[in-house]
Amino acid sequence: MEPERIDEPIRVLADCAGGELHPLRFRWLQRTYKVDAVNARWIDRKGEIYSLHYSVQADGQTYFIHFDSSGVQWWLDETIIA
Repeated sequence: MEPERIDEPIRVLADCAGGELHPLRFRWLQRTYKVDAVNARWIDRKGEIYSLHYSVQADGQTYFIHFDSSGVQWWLDETIIA
């Protein structure tokens, strides 16, 4: 399994419950992916700017996505194709 670097903006539908952001679906290359599971989540902080990172499962593959607070934008960082 090799990770493939993507670094592209994506659209994400997320639920904000209990003060946490939970990605439900994301759209990339004209296709919508349903998030089946969140494997891990972490936060990177640099002063007032933060990024919310997620490792998610969708369609049997692992995707690394993040929300960038400075640009108010979601990004697909990389995918691991099995």
